[in-house]
Amino acid sequence: MIEEYLKKSFSIDGIRFKNFSELDDSDSLEVLKMRNHILIRKNMSHSSEIDINNHFEFVKSLKNRKDKGYWLLIDSNNNLIGVITFSVLKDDIAEIGNYVNPIFLNKGLGILLNYYTQKIGFEKIGFSKLTAYVKKTNKEVLKIHNLLHRNIIGNRIMNGEEYLDISFDKCTWEKSKKSVEKLLEYIEF
Repeated sequence: MIEEYLKKSFSIDGIRFKNFSELDDSDSLEVLKMRNHILIRKNMSHSSEIDINNHFEFVKSLKNRKDKGYWLLIDSNNNLIGVITFSVLKDDIAEIGNYVNPIFLNKGLGILLNYYTQKIGFEKIGFSKLTAYVKKTNKEVLKIHNLLHRNIIGNRIMNGEEYLDISFDKCTWEKSKKSVEKLLEYIEF
């Protein structure tokens, strides 16, 4: 079931989750533009710009990957909100990632992306645990993860930068999702 779900496009609450395997060239270029924006890439483990050829090769490679799912989120007005990702580590554990379209930074959409990452991961796909690593200097994302009751499980140094290893579990998600849903009512973009 996990493998099948990682390749699907779907809608939840009026938001389209367009699987990267279904992106046209225009949407794919918009994803690259978002990802390469300095305010986004500076917080990524690979913070250099990705060139267009590598980007298109990566998107193409996802069609054959059974362990990865990438989605572009699109609202009802066709605004590109951001990207969420899952990389399966074990049958019931995945590493997650996401980034907001830089035109919507500081509007609360990081909460929205993290909410849907957990909702999809726990409720739709069926993972029991989600993990991520976040640059220790990325204070805004760490605040969001704190709000979502993440656990810090370690740290690591990559490319000379310190990252915190974090995890979310399904039980904590069940306890906290209603309070996060209340917050989502105040997000406008």
